[in-house]
Amino acid sequence: MQLLDTMAMLPQFVQFRSAGNDEARVSPTLATWLAWIGLARLLALLSGVFNMLEDWEESGVWNHVEAFYTICSAVNLMMVGQFMFYFAKSQWLGCTDVMLPVFVPV
Repeated sequence: MQLLDTMAMLPQFVQFRSAGNDEARVSPTLATWLAWIGLARLLALLSGVFNMLEDWEESGVWNHVEAFYTICSAVNLMMVGQFMFYFAKSQWLGCTDVMLPVFVPV
């Protein structure tokens, strides 16, 4: 599922970078979709943490598969985290579009 999300997001970010501006405007529909993806990533991380703690309490050993799942969820959440910040900022300011800074390597 995360692979499909990534395949859907990558063309959008390529389009942002190719625009050549300092900022990229994200449409409200795409912004809302990405925000829900970020929330799903957060819930997946919490699920992994709670499952790891439950396994630890029951058996006294770490479930390595669950730990790997939790670490992957944390990485996914970090990748979407910057967008979530700008989405929340635009909602706070009452903007319908999300403006993302475009980082172009020098």
